Amino acid sequence: MPGICPPFISMVSSLAEEFDPPKVVALRDAIYQKAELGDNVVIVGSDLAGSELAYFLAEQKSRNVTLIEEKASVLMPKHFIGKPARDMLIELLKANSVTMLTSTKAVAVNDEGLVVEDAEGNKSTIAADNVIFSLGMRSNPSMEADILAEGIEAFSIGDEAEPGNIRSCTFAAFDVARML
Repeated sequence: MPGICPPFISMVSSLAEEFDPPKVVALRDAIYQKAELGDNVVIVGSDLAGSELAYFLAEQKSRNVTLIEEKASVLMPKHFIGKPARDMLIELLKANSVTMLTSTKAVAVNDEGLVVEDAEGNKSTIAADNVIFSLGMRSNPSMEADILAEGIEAFSIGDEAEPGNIRSCTFAAFDVARML
């Protein structure tokens, strides 16, 4: 009766082919410092990973970091992070001069940087040496099918069912354990 929590699959993998690969850096490569980043970095997506990476990069080497978000506010949805932590991270981003552009979407990556479109439909280019996409993750349900095919009882919980945080994964595991 194992629960299944496999690794996430990045949602950007299918989008990466639409953008210029030399400038695009995988989120994990940036987090684990496996990629050499330039002085001007644009991060698309202000989820917790994207926002924390923006703070980390801006704090070191005096990088110019721009955080792009399609929603009207950064760090949404709020249920993934408590209000005090969210407010503190936004203040840290401001204190480290991270430019936060909300209601803005990525359109293309070119030789100059990232082409964006604001809520009014105006397009502009943000100069960037690197563009990092932090657009969230999706679950990888293939593991459950493989286990069930072996005749083993399994329950999809946590990231197998839906990407979440440690709290939502723990609650899902508790709910399954309570039913057993």
